[in-house]
Amino acid sequence: MPKAVIEKLNVVHPAAPKIYLALRLGSVYNHSSKVYHAEDPIKEIDTVLAKLGFVHFAKFGKSISDTKLSKYLNNNPFYLVVIHKLTGEYTSKVYKIVSYSREMPADTKSYPKYYRGKEGLVGVWFKLEATEDQVDIEQLRVSSSYQKLRQAMGSSMASFFFCKT
Repeated sequence: MPKAVIEKLNVVHPAAPKIYLALRLGSVYNHSSKVYHAEDPIKEIDTVLAKLGFVHFAKFGKSISDTKLSKYLNNNPFYLVVIHKLTGEYTSKVYKIVSYSREMPADTKSYPKYYRGKEGLVGVWFKLEATEDQVDIEQLRVSSSYQKLRQAMGSSMASFFFCKT
């Protein structure tokens, strides 16, 4: 009986999609959370990050569900996109989300100074690290609607959006 020819197939599994939590910061004074943001919060975040190798970032106001945060943190590369409007233009930077907590970090030096005295208004704390994986916010689409992020930000009062590229 003839032998069957067996071919080896090189099957490549696609990488897990990157999930971005795009967080739009308010103006210098956020009325809902009664918090003054630094003139450039990204610079403040980077200052702490440079000193410690990580930074705790606070999401004020409405909290984000543990179900969603755990799902994305445990199954995909998960990134925070901090978006801030300076002089009429959006600036943004991407950070890798390492973990999150509802509890205030023990070390007050692990988060930007402008949070001090406002810790009770925080809905969730993110522990962030630097990443080389930067993305232009023009490339992001909201996961739930597949709408471009910039378009969604223009028609929504939401402060955060789960996105993909």
